[in-house]
Amino acid sequence: QHGLRALRVSARPGLRALFALAGLDARNVDEGTIGYQIGPRLNAAGRLDDASLGVRLLLTRDATEATAIAQQLEVINADRQARTDALTTVVEAQLRASPEMLSAPAIVLEGENWEGGVLGLVAGKLAHDYGRPVVLIAHAEGRDSAASARSVPGIDVHAAIASQSALLV
Repeated sequence: QHGLRALRVSARPGLRALFALAGLDARNVDEGTIGYQIGPRLNAAGRLDDASLGVRLLLTRDATEATAIAQQLEVINADRQARTDALTTVVEAQLRASPEMLSAPAIVLEGENWEGGVLGLVAGKLAHDYGRPVVLIAHAEGRDSAASARSVPGIDVHAAIASQSALLV
């Protein structure tokens, strides 16, 4: 609650620029605003490239620089949304092609060159939509495969994966 009050009256140019670009009134910021509008914009750069852009936005004292960085984050976030939507389309097509996967206790899908920075977002959406844990595995030539998992209440997906640690890099 203290943090939300501080955000509502913050004089930091970066936050003000981010709120303005998102069409938000800082006085009405709540946890939903942070979780679904501000957080994704700040995290987008780290998901697709370099998180230091978000840090620079929060640290700058220059309003012109803040506006420029906030605009960059808007573009990156739109790209992140497009990549998330594209991967969601691919994995949902896999599920439609193999509907028997939906009767398994967990959904495990894999693909070549899937965008690592959005795997978790897509896995979270699928876990929510289908009510079961989801693991998405991205393969890329010459590199170890990478995965992201999301679960549902009552299932500790971390413990399940950790129990198989001898098989993982």
